[in-house]
Amino acid sequence: MASAAGGPKKSVEAEEAGDPTGDASITGADRFKPENAHKIDPQGINAHKSRGGKRGEGSLTDCSDVAGVVFSTKKMDGFNQDGPRKPPHKLYPLAEKAKADAHKHVHAVRALTNEDGEAGVIFTPSRMSGDRYRLRAYIGPPTTAGHGAEVGATQVTTGTLVIWRNLRFSRMIKQGLSATPDAKLLKEGQAKPYELADALDYLDTAGAVDAGAFVGLSTVRLDDPDPGNGIFSSVPLHFAPAFLEVEFDQAGFETLAADEYKKARRQGADDAAAGQSKFALNLDIDALYWMDQDFDPGTAVVCLPMRSPESYNKKVGIFSSKKLKFAGKVLDDDTKTAVVGLSRSRALNGFLRVLTKDGALPGLTLMYSGLGYTWQVLLGGRISGIAKDYRGAFLWCGNRTYTNNWTIPGGFFPYDCSSNGSHELGHIMFQPHGFAPGTAGGPIAARHDPESDHICVMSYGKCNGMFCGLTLLAFRGWDVPQPPA
Repeated sequence: MASAAGGPKKSVEAEEAGDPTGDASITGADRFKPENAHKIDPQGINAHKSRGGKRGEGSLTDCSDVAGVVFSTKKMDGFNQDGPRKPPHKLYPLAEKAKADAHKHVHAVRALTNEDGEAGVIFTPSRMSGDRYRLRAYIGPPTTAGHGAEVGATQVTTGTLVIWRNLRFSRMIKQGLSATPDAKLLKEGQAKPYELADALDYLDTAGAVDAGAFVGLSTVRLDDPDPGNGIFSSVPLHFAPAFLEVEFDQAGFETLAADEYKKARRQGADDAAAGQSKFALNLDIDALYWMDQDFDPGTAVVCLPMRSPESYNKKVGIFSSKKLKFAGKVLDDDTKTAVVGLSRSRALNGFLRVLTKDGALPGLTLMYSGLGYTWQVLLGGRISGIAKDYRGAFLWCGNRTYTNNWTIPGGFFPYDCSSNGSHELGHIMFQPHGFAPGTAGGPIAARHDPESDHICVMSYGKCNGMFCGLTLLAFRGWDVPQPPA
């Protein structure tokens, strides 16, 4: 976490000031000496109770820091109590707080054996990923005078147990991008006032052309371990520092099929039609989004093909009440803003609903294509992706955008395609933009480390594409500062 004055670290330290964190004067190897056990908090690096963890409860000297916290002291059917769930063993006596004696028997519970000589304790660790435990079981009073840490003790000690969480991706989808855009769309792009010269000029708006040659889409690396260039990491390695194990339901990206593309477009248009009144619009949605025509997803360039404003008005008729408003020969700014808002908030959401089964898929979904909708090609407003409802996100822009990053002279993009994919996936996991000049959606500095400490991939600052410490803590499950209401 950040260490800047007034930053998140200071906030946590203030909350923990009155709680047992151990004697800070005991350092190094001395922290592991048995005689100091009652002075050291064994959960010293785990999440504090003020952040959702189990550190900071009770006292370090009387076992209340673990009894009923890390080890259950309550009866449970099928374990130490008869009930509907029958145990496969004779009932274990209920564990209770151990009787501490200075450094002996601290941070412990004790449990008697049943008549078969078996004892059982229910381990209830923190749910925060990255929290860790090492357990010792030993025979102590009244059977022996041992405390488990002395030479010759009858004991067994585990290795270090580390809590990991799982992050599941159900679908990683790529919409093909052809070097030959659909003829209908290209014709509108070549018409006035857009006057895109040819297919390459059209595709260049999506970052798919470099030095006059078609370069297509980039690559989102899913490798673990990552054979990358050492600067930018693959998607799994972005989340690994948060002790998140990434699981994919499929091996690599799937190509968006024509039938599913058609269904997604249809749902997008339907959702736009249902929501256009919220944008003070009264349009022929099917005409706007070319629903009278089928498109090959590879030649459409975008998720949602759209008629140009001029072509749309010609389609509905210049005297139609559904025509777009122009100021002279230029599309009215308010009308443009409304249609863009409709496309982003309703039509793209509807498109994503089909891919994610209304958000019912067990994992997240990432959809990668050239751009989101045709007006980005014709009227500008290109962005590199957007996270939407239904547990999914869009990733946009071709290979030139991502190879032209800050690591090369004159490069402008802040990180590579895998990092930008992780940025959008971060939004699906409720992480806001970090601070950076011109950040889309508004920067929320309180949810990130100060830029002087770490530029988070959730910002658009030039960086190595990794999440900042505070974002990683959020992924681990910590209760971190929330954005203002």
